[in-house]
Amino acid sequence: MPARFLNLISKSAFAKTDQTQLHDTVESLRTEHGFATTFDVTGVTDLFQPALDGTYKVYFMGRLNRASSKTEAPSETVTNPTWLDLWRIADRLIVRQESGHRTHLYVEDFQEDEEGNLRVCYGS
Repeated sequence: MPARFLNLISKSAFAKTDQTQLHDTVESLRTEHGFATTFDVTGVTDLFQPALDGTYKVYFMGRLNRASSKTEAPSETVTNPTWLDLWRIADRLIVRQESGHRTHLYVEDFQEDEEGNLRVCYGS
């Protein structure tokens, strides 16, 4: 069964005031949790809401220190995660692979692969 992300809104429904409030929340959580990355997934307005139902393997292929296969890529398994849980995992995986190469790291998406696992997508 494909991953069905929960608690997403359309970009057009996301008011400017919501964007400012979310930015402030992200920065506060980033500091509080010591994250090296910034959460920037379109459609997420509340990081404490459930993101998915079920158990998923989350992995990060990397860009500069690219893993040669999904089996070699760093990964973690999560059950019924909130968006904050997914960010926490993505942060750990990205830092493990890329922290020495980039100064601004943004978690931009989680894409489901053909096996039902989630690939972390990021930008800088």
